Amino acid sequence: MKSGRRSKLSNKAIAFCTLFALFLSLLIGGVGYYRYSVSIEESYENYARTLISIISEKIDTGHLEASIKTGIKDAAYDALQQELNHVKENSDAQYIYMICYPEGVEQGTLAYVMTGYTPEELLYESDTISYLGDIAETEDFGEEFRRQMQESVAQNDTEIRYIDNSTQVAQGSGNFVEYMKTAYKPIRNESGELISILCTDISMTRIYNNLHSYLVSVAVGAVIVVVVFLALFLFVMNRQVLGPIKMIAEQADDFVKQSYAVSDPSQFQFQEIQTRTRDEIQSLAESLNHTMKELIHYMVDMKTMSVTQERISAELDVAKQIQLNLYPCTFPAYPERSEFDIYAKLEFAKGAGGDFYNFFFTDSTHLCMMMGSVSGSGIPAIMLAAITTTIMKSYAQLGYLPARIMAETNNQISNNNRAELNVSAFLGILNLVSGKLDYVNSGDMIPLIKKSGQVFEPLPNKKGIRLGSMENVPYFQQSVRLVQGDMLFLYSPGVAEASDERGNVYSDSCVTEQMNEITKQEIGLERIIGVMSEDIRKFQGRQPQEQDHTMLMIRYYG
Repeated sequence: MKSGRRSKLSNKAIAFCTLFALFLSLLIGGVGYYRYSVSIEESYENYARTLISIISEKIDTGHLEASIKTGIKDAAYDALQQELNHVKENSDAQYIYMICYPEGVEQGTLAYVMTGYTPEELLYESDTISYLGDIAETEDFGEEFRRQMQESVAQNDTEIRYIDNSTQVAQGSGNFVEYMKTAYKPIRNESGELISILCTDISMTRIYNNLHSYLVSVAVGAVIVVVVFLALFLFVMNRQVLGPIKMIAEQADDFVKQSYAVSDPSQFQFQEIQTRTRDEIQSLAESLNHTMKELIHYMVDMKTMSVTQERISAELDVAKQIQLNLYPCTFPAYPERSEFDIYAKLEFAKGAGGDFYNFFFTDSTHLCMMMGSVSGSGIPAIMLAAITTTIMKSYAQLGYLPARIMAETNNQISNNNRAELNVSAFLGILNLVSGKLDYVNSGDMIPLIKKSGQVFEPLPNKKGIRLGSMENVPYFQQSVRLVQGDMLFLYSPGVAEASDERGNVYSDSCVTEQMNEITKQEIGLERIIGVMSEDIRKFQGRQPQEQDHTMLMIRYYG
């Protein structure tokens, strides 16, 4: 048995568990990252809001407005500067500052009002401190920051808002980008005019670094969990699942190999699969043990039956050949007779054999012809067909008329008919001088007659009871006169009942139509029946022949 390359179940289990663990870790890490970042940002926003609120309560808008316009720092300005410095020194704010629009909001120019600083910053980083009137550089506030600021302060309220911001920070020999969350509040005078904007920047770089550290921790933890889980999982799987399944697969494969190598199924060497998992795997092993035992018994029985079937098939073939030897098979049958031409053909189905036909002279001017089909198949049907045609021939040669031949034959068959088989038959005797055809029909036969220059049509007949059904049944004899060129076509029920793969039936009407078409192009009787047989085979396609096909045709010349 050839098969493609297959992957092991253990490899599939490892891959699945690894992917599942990674997916679960990423899912947990992603959700945790999102929840943590949202929570932290909310906390820092609240923290920044608190700082802004504390400082804004200490602002004297009148003095602050005067200081901004004149550029002179008064006591109120200094007190506010001290408050910013105090908050800056005692909070986590990166920057606390106040800015304004010296040329108006529309112009967009920003200038510093004051900046909160610590003593250390004043001592070591004094160049980073901005004072009243210092114009804000472009690198201090980006274009997006300035645009959002202008849009928000134009709404004429004092609500605290937030902007995500970034700034370049010098460190060592280079600069790095520091991410900020800026909280700001417009400071307005009693008339609602904008004086300045109070801002505080909270560094988010540390938060992002913490989030990155969290993700790394989740990734490392996921790897550790996957390794530990896979080790435990594979240990359990190999002991409880993979090992028993491998044992089952090996036993099944050995069974298949033996089925090809061992000709006698009784010689199979099968060892039962032993598992102690106490679950579905053990149930599968027990079921497979039982199935293989039953299969071995079945194969032994089938081998015995096969021998018997071969013997029966051979006997059936011999019986069919014996039956065919009872009927005329050489054509032309009577080359010396010019009054008629006759041809017949019988095609046995594989398991059938109940059809029969015959024709012979009862005297020098009378030709007897018959056709029939026995219900059932096999040896009993073949035997009954041979008996029926023999009895009919015997009575016909005694000079009996068709009705009496049929009645006497029925009595003979019905007497002690334990097999309960019956026969559908047609028998006719043709006077070759006058063209008169006397005939009797019992059962399902539908003979077709074609008058010279016309088409085929059913021969008028009154159907009688099938032969073998009951004794002492009268049969109605009918007559028809044939003239030069008339043809009679007999066919068994199996011809009309032929079916294709979809269950469609050939039918009696199709037989009639096809015969009319064939006789337009063919003249010879053998050729006509041959074309008819070929059309039936095409109709059946791959569907096997289930019944015998028998056809007999005679053309009367007078």
